[in-house]
Amino acid sequence: MAETRRVSPAAPYPAPRRAAPPRTRTERTVLPVLVLGLVLNALALLRNAELTRADMLLGATVLLAGISLLVLMEVYRRTRR
Repeated sequence: MAETRRVSPAAPYPAPRRAAPPRTRTERTVLPVLVLGLVLNALALLRNAELTRADMLLGATVLLAGISLLVLMEVYRRTRR
């Protein structure tokens, strides 16, 4: 005789996502400064033809690090409780 298994009914819809917590005062201070620095860095890289190859590599590295920091800040903010 076959055994009957009871399965709990699945929710018809996934649980709603909770809103990210509001930014702290420090985040509201650091974010505009970081974005401004990234914009200035990008403008310097795009507009100045007198940069050496080393200057371009350093600027690109700083730009990549800044964008990574922005992403990490946002990921951390959304995973915080």
